[in-house]
Amino acid sequence: MEPIEVGNNNKVIFSHAKSAGGELKLVTIGTGRAVLNTTVGVNKFMHNGVKMVAGTYTAISHSTIFEGTGSLVVSIVTSVAAELEKQRHLFLLLLK
Repeated sequence: MEPIEVGNNNKVIFSHAKSAGGELKLVTIGTGRAVLNTTVGVNKFMHNGVKMVAGTYTAISHSTIFEGTGSLVVSIVTSVAAELEKQRHLFLLLLK
């Protein structure tokens, strides 16, 4: 997937929950911003080539990247099988 490049004095607008796809690669230059009009969910987020950690990003928390009243929620999912295996180990620990 190619990155979305937002040049100086330009904006890219996200107005749908799945509008960024599963992985968002965003490059902002100068005053370029991403406008979040809703809660947008992704599995991975790269900003200017840097992998961002899982969490919630907003215009308040990251004003040099985002504008708007929405948020970008990054929740990294490795795989269903890996998640089930973790839960199985937790269940076994609780039984002991």
